Amino acid sequence: MLLDAIAGFQKEESLYGLGTSLAGLALLYQVCDRLVEARLQYQEALAIFTRIGDRSNIAKTLGNIGLLYREEGEMQYAIDYQQMALSAYREIGEAHGEATILVNLAHLFQTLEESVEADKYAAEARNLCIAKGYQDQLMRLESTLARSLD
Repeated sequence: MLLDAIAGFQKEESLYGLGTSLAGLALLYQVCDRLVEARLQYQEALAIFTRIGDRSNIAKTLGNIGLLYREEGEMQYAIDYQQMALSAYREIGEAHGEATILVNLAHLFQTLEESVEADKYAAEARNLCIAKGYQDQLMRLESTLARSLD
């Protein structure tokens, strides 16, 4: 059904619909551990979102690519994409996305046992979550940090 939607969007030249469908397909590939296919779909979606200037979906897709690289153990690429996503979210003032990425970066640096960087991102995430009332992200941050201590 998703492939039918993609084909339909291509015929109609609905780039937004095509981009979101490709990102959805990428997520399915990622869940099925087909990471190469996932990355290709995310890259196509990113190109489309960039073409149409959809900055929110650019930020989201950059973050998803970063998570994909983390799953593959490519930590530097994961960090690079998370940092690009962070910049994108900050540019558009999307604080919840920013909080998500800050938590992701804290986790990445915690995994790499780079405690100074991990603490920096964790503190930024905590301050933003408290200021904005993002209890979901605050709980995710505390859970991530607690797991890293085990």
